[in-house]
Amino acid sequence: MTNSSFIWSDGWWVEDNIAWFVDGEHSILYSLDMNIGECKFIAQIPNEKENCFRLNPRCIKIEKEIYCIPDVGDCIWVYHLEKAEFVQIEIRNINYARLGITNFWLDKNKLYAVSRGLRQIIEVDIHGKRVSKYYDLEDDVSQSVKADDAILCVSAVSGCVYEFNTVTKRRTKYV
Repeated sequence: MTNSSFIWSDGWWVEDNIAWFVDGEHSILYSLDMNIGECKFIAQIPNEKENCFRLNPRCIKIEKEIYCIPDVGDCIWVYHLEKAEFVQIEIRNINYARLGITNFWLDKNKLYAVSRGLRQIIEVDIHGKRVSKYYDLEDDVSQSVKADDAILCVSAVSGCVYEFNTVTKRRTKYV
C-alpha cells in the first residue's frame, strides 16, 4: 500500500497543466505539474512568526508573479518567478484583525480582495506593488463573488447583499 497523502492547502491557481499552491501549515509555495505528477518546492514565504498555520494559504498567478493571499497573515507576499524573490505588500490593519481573505480577483491590472476581518474590499495596484485603496463594507461578509464589473458580498449578519462596482467604485446595498 502506498501513502496517498498530499500537502494541505486552501486555494490553488491552475494555469494549463501547472497548479500553484501554498502549504497551509508551513507557508511554502509549490508548483505541481499535473501531467506528470511532479511537485516542486518553489520558496519559503518570509515570516517572522513561529506558527505559520494559514498565514498566506491561497494564491493567484498574475503574469510572472504569484500573489500569496493572507488569512491569518498580515500582508500579501508576491513571488517573482524569474527573479526568485519576494516583495511584500503591506495591508493597513490598525486593530490587528484576522484579515480572512478568501475571495479575490484580477480586474484590469488591479487585484481586488475581500477582507472579512477588516470589512473592506482591498484594491491592489499590481504594477506598483501596493494597496491603492480600501473600500468599507457595512457588515461582516460570509462570501463574495465577482460578475463582470461587480463584486457581490453577502452579509453574514443582516441578510443584505453589497455590490461594489470596480469601474465606478460605487457601493450599493440590497435588502
